[in-house]
Amino acid sequence: MRVLANKTMSAARLIEQIQQDVSTYTDPLDQHPTDGLIGLQVFPSRDLTFNVTRPSAQEMQHPHIASASRPSPRTGCAISLRNSLNQRLYFRFKTNKDDRYKLRPKEGIVRPNSVMTIWANVNANYVQTLLRSGRTGALQCNDVVLVALVKLSEEFCGLYDTITDIAHKSAVVNALGESLRVFRPNARVPTWYKWHCSYVIAQLPEPSPMPTLSRKVFNGKQPRVSYGFEHETDPHVHSSPSFGETEPTTSTATAQQQSLKPVGPLVRVVGL
Repeated sequence: MRVLANKTMSAARLIEQIQQDVSTYTDPLDQHPTDGLIGLQVFPSRDLTFNVTRPSAQEMQHPHIASASRPSPRTGCAISLRNSLNQRLYFRFKTNKDDRYKLRPKEGIVRPNSVMTIWANVNANYVQTLLRSGRTGALQCNDVVLVALVKLSEEFCGLYDTITDIAHKSAVVNALGESLRVFRPNARVPTWYKWHCSYVIAQLPEPSPMPTLSRKVFNGKQPRVSYGFEHETDPHVHSSPSFGETEPTTSTATAQQQSLKPVGPLVRVVGL
């Protein structure tokens, strides 16, 4: 119990020190004039594009059939933060439309030489609003997603690693975010990165109709069925003549049968 109390006090003491002066444990990221942030690769680098698929007219008329055959996917976009530095980074996301976007995880710590993936999901009600608008194609909006980034000092990481309770670690991370939001004169502010949100609304194609066999009749007979091969024959399908051709007459057929008869007398072979 004493060990647990000491760990609890160490987390509370660290939170208190963060609230007093968060700049003692954090530093802003260095920025290059043209290449952006130094030591951090962000993907996507500019815009967050959300793909929205409009159901077909048949699915709009029968929504219960559409939901059973093809469930509606969640509209979202992935953000990757790759930390190439030898020290940890703290991040905290925010947006100008909190009721429209949900980011998970919203804040956290990226370890050195590792990648953190954050999912930005769009509210389902807003997606339905876009579908009811009847618009298709690209849609630009004024929505913005931002992330605050700071480098964490070795002193902070050493104190943070002594905390083993997950709830206490979460409280320390939350204290970092809350302290960075408070403006202090002459304090070092975090580095901000910004994405603009856009949407691409696509229309599902209508299902193709089932092919039907032609019932056209030539010379009183139905043409043969094609199987996709040249000079094909099917013993089970009657091959009627092509359009413009005539069937052989009875006299012609009789002549062909007569030509198949053997020429000359038949010879009987008697066994000796």
